[in-house]
Amino acid sequence: MVSLVSKSFIQKSHVQTILTFSASVLLSLMLTWPLANNITTHIPLGSEVASTVPFLNLWTMGWNANRVSQGFQGYWNAPIFYPVEGSFAFTDPQPFTGLLSASILSFSPALAYNLVLILFLSLNGWSVFRLLISMDTPFVPAIFSSFLAQTLPFITHERGVLQLQPIFGMIWALGNFWHLIHNSGWRHAVGLGVAITVTILTSEYYGLFLVLILLPLGIYEVSQKNRGRLIQKLVVAGTIASFMSLPILLGQQSILTKAGFHRDLSIITRNSASLVDYANVPEQTFGGLITMSLKSGRQPLFPGFGLLTLGSIGLIVGLRNRQTRAWSFHLLIAIGIAFLVSFGPLLRIASVQPYSFLRSFFPGFEDLRSPYRMAIWVQIGLVLLASNSLTHLWKRNHRWIMIFLAAVTLLELMPIERKLTNVPEPMSLAINQGATIFLPYVHGSSATAYEETAAWMLQTLPLEVQLVNGYSGYFPAQNREFKTLFEDFPTETAISKLLELDVQTIVIRSSWLNEKQSMELDVFVDRGILTLTQNAYTYRIYALSN
Repeated sequence: MVSLVSKSFIQKSHVQTILTFSASVLLSLMLTWPLANNITTHIPLGSEVASTVPFLNLWTMGWNANRVSQGFQGYWNAPIFYPVEGSFAFTDPQPFTGLLSASILSFSPALAYNLVLILFLSLNGWSVFRLLISMDTPFVPAIFSSFLAQTLPFITHERGVLQLQPIFGMIWALGNFWHLIHNSGWRHAVGLGVAITVTILTSEYYGLFLVLILLPLGIYEVSQKNRGRLIQKLVVAGTIASFMSLPILLGQQSILTKAGFHRDLSIITRNSASLVDYANVPEQTFGGLITMSLKSGRQPLFPGFGLLTLGSIGLIVGLRNRQTRAWSFHLLIAIGIAFLVSFGPLLRIASVQPYSFLRSFFPGFEDLRSPYRMAIWVQIGLVLLASNSLTHLWKRNHRWIMIFLAAVTLLELMPIERKLTNVPEPMSLAINQGATIFLPYVHGSSATAYEETAAWMLQTLPLEVQLVNGYSGYFPAQNREFKTLFEDFPTETAISKLLELDVQTIVIRSSWLNEKQSMELDVFVDRGILTLTQNAYTYRIYALSN
């Protein structure tokens, strides 16, 4: 009899898992529509005004896949910013994301990118569902909470930034951490270590945020009583995460330190949150359509009226209930830390700037470009607290009220603007393998200015050429020099520099050239320094000879 009951429970659990994950996938397709109809040709643009960042992330996936086929040999020496070495360390490498997409990228880069995105969004919801079910949350409140997790306005607004889409690793880590505190099993220690690793290797931003959230929670729990076994489990989790992620992190940091990169405080301040940002509604959502946004010109971090209301009520309900008090208190701490840290250097308490302590003593924060992104944990915490509200209503038989409130909240968070950008085809130009420069060289410093550069990075990756051009989170000093040097190309100084660098090919967008430039190029051809190898409507290609 017991065996039959156990078998029935397992079968029910399997069916539940399949149904909930399928529902998460369907919602992901709805949230990104019409992406499914253009899945092999386009990728989401989100709130980005140019395709630069999505192209960079697709290129990052491509380089990871390229190195997988080579056994990760020369992993950090990506083919950009020639002749600088270690250029892949200048941006978030996202190796786990690259591994997920490696088998599909050669067939269709856009398809690989989009399948990974749909998987991430689906896992976001499913991970919240599994966490809440493990904490004895009823099925319906758990599934609605998972839907809310998939529609977080921060993720919707940042749809064009792939590494800001997966929150499932952080949810998985939070669940394992919670069960680690209240369970004697060691599997949660292993799960926590793996979850931290997955988070770091999909998004270094989220990995850093996760550690910052878990560290004070762990210290708080250990300080409550003499918890020797808890300390042992946390050490095991930390050891696993370190063993699996430090080779990447230390390798990257070594290159950045050697290159002397340092993030200017003015940039960090500009990318910090303000109180106005937390009142700013994302335009891409239905709530943004019907609400007067303050249009601060900064980041829209408002979580939505529905989510804020359900989360606030859930906090009160959770703290009043003995069974959920500790969990709700942990979420309150997480929200508080995230909210304060998101202000970055803008937060001052009397004459003290707390963020300066983070920059000084917490590895990773000294060069963190955008503290406002910490707001993702404010919204994660509100979703998990909202489940308290929904559960409270469900258990008191106010079920239709619960469904109505959850549905209205979901409607407010639903995206109404889903911009896509076309992925350029690989170049069919006859470019010899070797150092190549594309012209015009970028001017300006905005992401929009680098859109053509990012497209060239994508298009030339299969050609295995070393680009003098490049786009990333950090830029080597030569990039600033080349902006001026190649502005009036061709000149004797520019040609001499290319010869010095042993650049073999110059690819020039034909529409950029005026009559004077064309005549000057002909002079270099007559002198035997340049050889015109291809003169097409779109590009001219010159071979450079010493």
